[in-house]
Amino acid sequence: MTPALLQSEHDFARTVDVLGSDPARRAELTEYLDERHPVYRGRGAAAVARMRGWTLLTLARRPLQSDEVVFVLEELQTGRTAYELACAARAMRSVENPLPAMANLLLQAAANLRAVDNHVDLTRYGGVDDAEGASPTATDVLIDTLAWLCAAVAGVPEVLQTALGSGDPPLSPTQRERVEGCLTRCPSHAANSLACCEPNEHWTGLRRWLARTRADTRAIAFEGHDGDLVRYDDFFRGGPTVVVFFYTRCNNAGKCSLSVSKLARIQRMLADAGVGHRVQTAAITYDPDYDLASRLRGYAQSRGMVMDARNRVMRSAEGVAELRAHFELGVNFIGSIVNRHRIEAFLVDAQGNITASFERLQWDERQIMSEAIALAAQTDATAPEGAPRATAPVPPTKRKRVQHWLAPLAYLAMALLPKCPICGATYLSLSGIMALPHLDRIYWVVPAFAVLSIINLASLGWLARTRADWRGFALALLGGALTLGWGIALDRPAGIYCGIAVSLIGGLLGIPGTRVIRRGRLSRFALNCQ
Repeated sequence: MTPALLQSEHDFARTVDVLGSDPARRAELTEYLDERHPVYRGRGAAAVARMRGWTLLTLARRPLQSDEVVFVLEELQTGRTAYELACAARAMRSVENPLPAMANLLLQAAANLRAVDNHVDLTRYGGVDDAEGASPTATDVLIDTLAWLCAAVAGVPEVLQTALGSGDPPLSPTQRERVEGCLTRCPSHAANSLACCEPNEHWTGLRRWLARTRADTRAIAFEGHDGDLVRYDDFFRGGPTVVVFFYTRCNNAGKCSLSVSKLARIQRMLADAGVGHRVQTAAITYDPDYDLASRLRGYAQSRGMVMDARNRVMRSAEGVAELRAHFELGVNFIGSIVNRHRIEAFLVDAQGNITASFERLQWDERQIMSEAIALAAQTDATAPEGAPRATAPVPPTKRKRVQHWLAPLAYLAMALLPKCPICGATYLSLSGIMALPHLDRIYWVVPAFAVLSIINLASLGWLARTRADWRGFALALLGGALTLGWGIALDRPAGIYCGIAVSLIGGLLGIPGTRVIRRGRLSRFALNCQ
């Protein structure tokens, strides 16, 4: 089924129902759980959550297969709406061989529901309750699933008592009371055959050994938190690297913010173990057009990350498509804005090859740290005799220090120099513009000025839409209004001066600096010089 045929959510739900009624087409249905599916492109995050929730419910009409369970666990851990959490809780009851540790994820889902709980009708797409509260709440669905889990597998009471004693995750008093009531109704199992209370690796989807041959990464380059440009092959060499993906506009605290905070904890753990100089870290944004260097730096600092030459927060300045393909990133977009992504962390070896990925569920910092250290030891053991080992960061050379100071001047020159014939004529006759207030018959230039202002505003509006930053457009609009209204219409020279100044500031703010860095000759020249 092509995305073009799924023009509305109603069409999508009907298609999912058709696929769900045919066991031979179950694989087609499972494909809709991949964030990268074209059907999600251009849709809002709420619509994507509804579509994935309905897909889970449809799959759960039959027992879930082992590779499908991870999607249920992912929604319970990171879901943030009543409908998607209720769908995941209901789908869990189709797991054939549940584990006690799944109770922890149900408690996490209950904590996620504290501020968003609502009545949901799981027999309807979207879960809208038209019966004025006759349907159960999402918390009701969770408690029912917890009771089912207690009856289905031994060891759940111990897991619940440990979680309630630790107070993590934090439940509301009502939720805590209902969980404790569920505990009193747990049946006693004759024999507890499950000594381990941790999910098995196959179901969690946390870890995938890739050992994938490095793709052609020559086209990939990054701008770091300090504004420096570095190519993929130059940074991901010499030692193993722990990589996480995120973006600063993510409103799900259980995904991006937590991932970057955990990467900061890995840095501290490596430093405490005395091996911080042997393992690099990198946090890379999904959203390079919006996440400029200053924004990345502030986001990482607020979450405790250390940033230097071997520990970087970066955005892709060149080769965005190649980067997504290389890591096989699970992300989709509405325009340039992320509408859905999964949790993703990677281990990259000293040759730039991706050796392992940790996807969908939040990963254990200790596990990744120990595997990164083992990878560093393996790198040292297999290095040729006399080859350099991973060492502390090398101070920047004199050329790079000069480059660092020249870069802002270069960007300022790009901002101020003309970039089109009209701009060129304007700059060459700047004194003529400033002389406008002194002309006796200025009104004959009003139509021409209005046409040029409209062209300027249209171009700035297009750039603002692609970059999701409307500050430059707003100032240019205000400047044009001041010039035409206060200045020319009211015959006030001060209005013309003020309007021109505001328009100039708006034009500077509207310059697409991110695209210049990614596509312009300056970036390639700077990268080749390093």
